[in-house]
Amino acid sequence: GLRLAQSEAVNRNRRVAFVRTNAAPARNAAPAANGTNWYVQVLPLASEVGDATFDATSYVQGGAFSAQSGATVVGREVFCFNSVGRVINDNNTLLGADCVAPADAANPEDINVTLASGDRSMRVELFLGGRVRMCDVNAASGQPNACTP
Repeated sequence: GLRLAQSEAVNRNRRVAFVRTNAAPARNAAPAANGTNWYVQVLPLASEVGDATFDATSYVQGGAFSAQSGATVVGREVFCFNSVGRVINDNNTLLGADCVAPADAANPEDINVTLASGDRSMRVELFLGGRVRMCDVNAASGQPNACTP
């Protein structure tokens, strides 16, 4: 979902949001920090707010986290990408939550994924420059699949 949002931002040359929600994935569904669903949506320019033509095309795609082994997902509820695919701060999403980018290039924002089955926990790291990386929380430091310390 994060990579889809990033590629849509680049392809459309627009700001695009990846949103976690507890509602069914749909345009402007309320963001939720404990969201079990997700969706990708193009964010409007000021001149497009309330434009029916834009509203009909702004929703890109959505899905559910819980469909995979009862996954529990913990992390921010909204991430935004700019037209070059970088993660951005944005307090004008009109979604009810702000986008927050990583503070610096060395410290990514994390989304932690734990499976009810007890399988290994994973983390998705989202870096300031736009890199999206999945890593193994329990991998030893220095391993290729280890998370950023």
